[in-house]
Amino acid sequence: MQPSIVPTPQNTSDPAPQQTSVTTPVPTSTNQQIAGAAAKSASKTPTSSTVIKSIGALAKEAPELYKGILEGIASMICSQQNDHQKRLAKIIKDADRQAQGH
Repeated sequence: MQPSIVPTPQNTSDPAPQQTSVTTPVPTSTNQQIAGAAAKSASKTPTSSTVIKSIGALAKEAPELYKGILEGIASMICSQQNDHQKRLAKIIKDADRQAQGH
């Protein structure tokens, strides 16, 4: 089954690009056992429409995605810390310069 893309309404005053959501049709069958097996096999691989309710569930369902998210967060923290250290060094340098009367 092909997933269908459904456009999400966009606020016209918002300059952000229009977002879309992907929905995967649920397998249907006249035989519930076949439909249930198809739904179970389809749900083993997380997709863009998979709902994850906790970090623990994310780590279990999609370990590569979980690892990538943690690495991205760590990278962002390091980058922000570097920016703050540069800003603090500039503030200290400016304060020393003012204290010397320059």
